Amino acid sequence: MATVAYILFHDGGKRNISLLTQMKQRDKLKYLSTADEIHPNNLLRSECLVMMQIGSEGGRYIPKLGNSHRRENVSFRKWWEREPIVQSGKGNASASSLTRKRLVYALRNKDGGAHFDPIVEDQDYMAAQESTWIVHHNGKEEGLLRLETTSMRQIAFEILETLRGGGLIA
Repeated sequence: MATVAYILFHDGGKRNISLLTQMKQRDKLKYLSTADEIHPNNLLRSECLVMMQIGSEGGRYIPKLGNSHRRENVSFRKWWEREPIVQSGKGNASASSLTRKRLVYALRNKDGGAHFDPIVEDQDYMAAQESTWIVHHNGKEEGLLRLETTSMRQIAFEILETLRGGGLIA
């Protein structure tokens, strides 16, 4: 999913032009954002594209897909580069945030999308991989994991809805 998003959106110099830029659509489209608003005084990490599902089988992150409270069409720059999708809480001494662009690049370049790099350098991406929620299940403590891949699934949903809304796919 991250590799496809990279191909659709990444412009890198004269020789690396994204598919949507070549189609003259990237900056014309309005992008569906389903990210929850970040509350500035929140002491806990904000995980804006996912929900937690906790039940008899334990806990996990799930994408919101069409069940988001927010469905706002925004500019490409806001959606891709400016709107945080994961942000550390006010109680964290080193405040950090992760955008869709940085998550896509990390998954595509560092975590096996197009290749594996031995070292992941994006500290905010690494922080998103850490569990901040613990669920007690069958007498064990289990951390909720896969925030980054579940967020990527929600981004893929937003992309599909954006392309549908722009008349680029059926």
